[in-house]
Amino acid sequence: MYKLSTLQAHRILACLRAMPVAGLGLLALGASKPLVAEDFLLFKEASPEHSGVAISKTKAFTWQAGPWEVPVVRDVTAGHHFTCVLLESGTVRCWGRNGYGELGDGTTTNRTRPAPVPGLGNVVGIAAGYHHTCALIEDRTVQCWGHNNEGQLGDGTTTRRTRPTPVSGLENVVGLAEATYHTCALMDGGTVQCWGHNRLGELGDGTTTNRTRPTPVLGLENVVGLAAEAHHTCALMDGGTVQCWGRNVHGQLGDSTTEDRARPVLSFDPSKQGPQVRSVVCARADGMLVAESYCQADPKPISLEMF
Repeated sequence: MYKLSTLQAHRILACLRAMPVAGLGLLALGASKPLVAEDFLLFKEASPEHSGVAISKTKAFTWQAGPWEVPVVRDVTAGHHFTCVLLESGTVRCWGRNGYGELGDGTTTNRTRPAPVPGLGNVVGIAAGYHHTCALIEDRTVQCWGHNNEGQLGDGTTTRRTRPTPVSGLENVVGLAEATYHTCALMDGGTVQCWGHNRLGELGDGTTTNRTRPTPVLGLENVVGLAAEAHHTCALMDGGTVQCWGRNVHGQLGDSTTEDRARPVLSFDPSKQGPQVRSVVCARADGMLVAESYCQADPKPISLEMF
């Protein structure tokens, strides 16, 4: 048995967190609170596979040899002062501000470390708005959580949710785009449905009425990509054209006007304005990227040493 260096202590903590049983929180090892590297004073290897015992200030912690499962991040999304990642396992972890339940952990407590979203599995896509988050499930349904003052969770209410809640009546979804207070879904047939804030025409249904449930965007078909910003949304069509709707005070819809549009208008036509579009993004006035189309190939997974 020997005294640990700081680096060794961090490595032990990383290994413990990567364990399938105890990786989501070290309380399974007998700790009364989350462990930090400084808790470990002594370490004794028990086998060449590095099973062993770590002696803390209060007790000994034992664990078995691997294989240890290190999480791989498939996707990341960020809202207003919070962040969520989708892991290769199909689970989601979030951290940061949680005043409206943005982290989906059943509380409104801010988190300075990644925390699992309970009850959420088989997730294939995630997207965050200003104070809400949505997850696309493998069965092509959607679950959302967080602030819901404008109906942006799509569950038929304006009630805040601190845990994932199914979006009402939504099936066959293949992509998501979220903005400040509205959410849109790309459907398997190439149509789009949106819900939430609509006073500037963000939902594209021809009205300025907020919707607490998904509503079809008028006249859209053969959509292959979708992006949303604070108060406008854009769709990429399979022919390479782009259609947008919503707020247009700065000309962000690209239709040569500054008039808000409650239904899609042609924003870009490659046959008249240049090369064919391969993806579409929307950005805020400060230049921050908000969302990008789902027509791009899945990004290469990024392996994180410790989460």
